[in-house]
Amino acid sequence: MKTYFLISFCLVFSLVVSAQNFQRVPNVDLKGGYLGFASWCDYNSDGLLDIFVTGEDFGGDFQHAELYKNNGDKTFSESNITNIPRVIYGDQAWGDYDNNGTPDLLYAGTRSGFSEANITKLYKNIGGIDLVEVPNILPSLDKCTLDWVDVNNDGLIDIYLQGINSSNQFEMGIYKNMGQDSFVKIEVDLNAISGSYVNCGSNSAKWADFDNDGLKDVVMGKSTNQTFSLEFYKNLGNFKFQLIDIGLPNLNYVKLATSDFNQDGLMDFVFIGSTQPSLISSDVTADIHVFINQGGMKFTEGFTINNVGAFINTLDVGDIDNDGFPDIMLYGAGGYTRSLKLYKNKRDGSFGYMSHFITDSDSGGASFGDFDNDNDLDILYYGRMYYPNEFETTCVYENNSVTTNSQPSAPDSIKAWAQDNDLNISWNKGKDDATLPTGLYYNMNIGTSSNPNLLLSGCSLDGKLKTPNTGNMDQNQSFWYLNFPEGNFQITLQSIDNSYNASGFSEANNICFKKTTHIFGDSILICEGENVVLSAPAEYPGYLWNTGSTAQTIVASETGLYNVNLLHPDGCISSETVFLKVQAKPEFYLGSDTTITTKDSLVLSAYQPNATYLWSDNSQDYHLLVRGEDEGLGKHTFWLKVTNQYGCFNLDTIVVTVIKETGNDPAENMKVYPIPIQDDFTIENEEVITGTTKITIVNTSGNLIYQDFTERMEKVEIIKLPDLNNGVYFLTIENKASDIHQVFKLVK
Repeated sequence: MKTYFLISFCLVFSLVVSAQNFQRVPNVDLKGGYLGFASWCDYNSDGLLDIFVTGEDFGGDFQHAELYKNNGDKTFSESNITNIPRVIYGDQAWGDYDNNGTPDLLYAGTRSGFSEANITKLYKNIGGIDLVEVPNILPSLDKCTLDWVDVNNDGLIDIYLQGINSSNQFEMGIYKNMGQDSFVKIEVDLNAISGSYVNCGSNSAKWADFDNDGLKDVVMGKSTNQTFSLEFYKNLGNFKFQLIDIGLPNLNYVKLATSDFNQDGLMDFVFIGSTQPSLISSDVTADIHVFINQGGMKFTEGFTINNVGAFINTLDVGDIDNDGFPDIMLYGAGGYTRSLKLYKNKRDGSFGYMSHFITDSDSGGASFGDFDNDNDLDILYYGRMYYPNEFETTCVYENNSVTTNSQPSAPDSIKAWAQDNDLNISWNKGKDDATLPTGLYYNMNIGTSSNPNLLLSGCSLDGKLKTPNTGNMDQNQSFWYLNFPEGNFQITLQSIDNSYNASGFSEANNICFKKTTHIFGDSILICEGENVVLSAPAEYPGYLWNTGSTAQTIVASETGLYNVNLLHPDGCISSETVFLKVQAKPEFYLGSDTTITTKDSLVLSAYQPNATYLWSDNSQDYHLLVRGEDEGLGKHTFWLKVTNQYGCFNLDTIVVTVIKETGNDPAENMKVYPIPIQDDFTIENEEVITGTTKITIVNTSGNLIYQDFTERMEKVEIIKLPDLNNGVYFLTIENKASDIHQVFKLVK
């Protein structure tokens, strides 16, 4: 181990790029979160981040989890909320599930250290004064991850959870928010794993819109005593997911965090984990991996920090030094590693170690938040400390950065576009003094003047974030709200930079929405080469089609969705939508015009799936038999009309010429041999033919292959042929003076 420690030390030393000045805030020595967890949350909505903590503290034993009120003078005092049980080995998530602007609490863990004592509880925030427990159907978990996420874009955040249940088995689920404090489990196609608790194990997941399609995707690390995995899923909508291989290593003890590290407008992520199925106190082989989003659900491993230790850890990201680029904070404990590590984003795709003077601790964690509202990120720090003696505590380290950070500007030009009963909201980028416009995040409220969060909550009425986060829109500049209700509402947005410094909200964009009446129906089908007139009702003062037209009527001829937004006389908007399908006509070919003899037959055919047929003789089979003997000598025209199942039809015509077959009739004087012919053939007659004799050879399509004229045709004539393909040909010998017209079928 001494050799390993020296190697690790040399690696860290080589990565040092700068120091960051964090100073412990005096008189903030709260109950310790040893084996537990802590978080920032402005639970009372006074614009100051408060502290929530649970865990073990042998010097000041927990009777319950503690909420500490931020007094605004760099001190904290215990709140009167005492109904949340103390747990360890768990997780918490804050989110406004009832859309009233205050953060509610999802909370899980074990009260004793054993799975049979697991709990999962939901607490409703009552005006920032109290947290009231709400009955729920959630499984009781420890070694877990919890999250609030609007999986289906209905404006209500749903619950995601995974971990070890009270039966000591892995469990995972999404619970749809039905409103009125009700949640229903949704069966989803996310792969589960089997197994029970593993020593010091952890489960972790992070949701973010990685492809900017408006739906939150998920990266999840799953761990049991039998197996572990790290997987990436694309959200397809309607609670459907697609597992995508993006080159992730298979890791255990995973922790994850998301951010746009290179500020290109695409969300990246970072994670730490181990390849080993079981870790012991002396095993610290864990690496940090930074995965950079290339777009199109393609990722590259942009940077790796090896052997940073820690299997009891937390991972957080944020702009520590106010240069606009998110940095990485790893808290870890394991083996000889009991420390917090900061890694500066060097803005070139790499990260360097930032030195600091934060005390080592064990089995706790750390998270970013601006507790003193000076626009830089401070650190909430908890666990078992080892200096100047061994004790448990939760404390705050203040960031004394000299680099200022101004609030970003709010986005503007908010627009709304209706499509059936859904509403698309779009906006322009905000601006910031450090974070690039492409690196900003967005937070949206939709509601009324009396309840700005009624339909969608950014949980940030006064412009101050209730928790350090990247907003409910991530980096999107548009959002589809599915099944938007009728009525009058307002939309406001704020920008968020990489220090979780938020702008004020934009000026409200007022929207009055009405449901569709389906005047067009669901779809229209036309055949190729046709068009259709789409006409909206005449009583509206304004029209806007998705083609850009502002006319009442448009003419459409291409496959696609056609949508018109209707401006009502009262200022409301609604939309009418129809899908136009242009159906191709049947494609078939009866062949080129051809020639047969009275002894031949020809089959004309044009099979098409699910089609009907009409021939020129009124027959309705997909094929037609043409017999030369039945048709008689001369030209005959045949046509076929094929109609597919959509009513689209096509026509084709062929001319068949029937000629007399004489070549093998013993009664005839003239003979042609050999049959099949070779490179030449012989014409034999009983007497010499004088006068102009025309000799022609055509193929079955009537194309001329050979032609010659002679003034004297001997009894035996040998005809030299050009190179011919194998097939059937017709030889005509014609002498008008002698009234000779003989036709022979040749085969090669």
